[in-house]
Amino acid sequence: MTQFLLASDTDPSMAMPRPTQLRQAWPTPNGRGQARYRLFPGARAIADRVVARRWMITTSVAACAVAFFALAPRPAIAAVEPETSRRAAEIEAYLPGHPKRALIEIPALLVPQDTEPSTRRALIAMQGHALVLAGRVTDAQAFSDRLETEARTGSDSLVLATALLVRSAVQSSIGDTAAANAFARQASALLQVADDPYLAHWALMAIGTTARAWGRRDEAMTSLHEALALAERKDNSYRRSSALYQLSVLHLNLKQADRALEASLDAWKFAEAAGSAYAMVNARMAESAALELLERPERELASMQEALAIARKSQSKIAESRALVNLSDIELRRHRYKDAYDLARQSLDLAVELGDKSLGSTSKANMGFALFGLGRLQEGKRLTDEAVDGYERTGATSEIAGLLGEYGQYLEKAGDHKAALALFHRERKLNEEIAQAAHERTVLELQEKYESDKRTREIELLNRENELKTAELRSGMVQQRGWWLLAGLFGASFAVVAVLYRKLRTTNRLLGEKNRELSFQSSRDPLTALYNRRYFQDFIGDQD
Repeated sequence: MTQFLLASDTDPSMAMPRPTQLRQAWPTPNGRGQARYRLFPGARAIADRVVARRWMITTSVAACAVAFFALAPRPAIAAVEPETSRRAAEIEAYLPGHPKRALIEIPALLVPQDTEPSTRRALIAMQGHALVLAGRVTDAQAFSDRLETEARTGSDSLVLATALLVRSAVQSSIGDTAAANAFARQASALLQVADDPYLAHWALMAIGTTARAWGRRDEAMTSLHEALALAERKDNSYRRSSALYQLSVLHLNLKQADRALEASLDAWKFAEAAGSAYAMVNARMAESAALELLERPERELASMQEALAIARKSQSKIAESRALVNLSDIELRRHRYKDAYDLARQSLDLAVELGDKSLGSTSKANMGFALFGLGRLQEGKRLTDEAVDGYERTGATSEIAGLLGEYGQYLEKAGDHKAALALFHRERKLNEEIAQAAHERTVLELQEKYESDKRTREIELLNRENELKTAELRSGMVQQRGWWLLAGLFGASFAVVAVLYRKLRTTNRLLGEKNRELSFQSSRDPLTALYNRRYFQDFIGDQD
């Protein structure tokens, strides 16, 4: 039985006149009737002050520039971060194939305190992931507990997301696909409001792979395409290869051979660009599986043998065990049962050494099928039943159904039709459950869409009401401001009239005084102060 495991492998200017503006046309005869120009008295002193002020500004600017370059960080200090980021990228690319090596190298990179925060977070996340892949599940669980405590103490959503992703990997390693999917979904929700490409990619990949194993292929397709899009935006070759590999596996489950082959070839291209042997092994295995569906057996075998050669050259036991079990599956279909058994036996030994229960179950299934072909029915049933039990503990409905169908075919060939029929019924039931779950999800999605549209309409109505109320309030405020403005204008007008009236009274009083003074002066002699002739004339005229 072919098994594809999770490859998650996450200066204001002076307002002073210039000296030339102080020049005055001061005509001086020069024999040609032209005017020479001289400075006003004191203008030279003003010009000297302007020049001195400009010199001070220039000196200040130069001093600031010197201080800036003196205080700027040295290139040698800034060069530390690119090196750490480069090493983190290298570890990400080889981690799934060599988790123990990653556990040795990561702590040294976490020692410097000037590491960029996103790189530090990625390294911490890789450390937790490496613990899981190295089979240290208890340590990984304690690691995630410590991260979660730290996150809740400091209210750090990114650290909490990291803890949840490590928990997801732990649950996936022990076979609880549903719990792994739930933890990955929680982490992805936290990462919606934060920009962390590594964690976001890991979460989407975890959701996609667990959903595929769980039989939720629509969810798997959506998440894996989102992971691929994120990797493309960040131009990360390794992450693109990982997402394309998982998409190829999903297309295989959907019996879309052409798409699976195309995705596997693209995965190989980006794996080569990233220099990741583990990703190259994955790509060749996916290519081999696609070629099986396309009925190209020679190229199918060559691709799987190349995958095994790359795995052994890279000395990755994880990659080697997966290539062995897939090569065993090819030999089974070619009825080379002895070779298939030997390859599956080697894969099982590596799975036990690595503590990989899922891979161990797959290896046992292939060993059991090989024993069926060799006529050793009871031994074959025992191993295959152990494999089925292991798969059922994972809750991986889709993969269980595939195993039951294959198991039933071998029992039918062996003549045990009753047991084969029972397995076919179990397979059919599981497939119906998968279809029912997909139908229910479609209905729920439609209901959620309806509720979402309803909430959107309600929000739009509320927004319109708020806009109307706001407009009414604004209109009232404008009207109130108009009344206050009129009141202000009226008050100002009253004040102006009062001032003018008071000024008019003062002017009239002064005019009266002036008239009396003029009348007195016109009727008196200026030397003797006696009445003059005009006075007597006016007096006689008044008598008449």
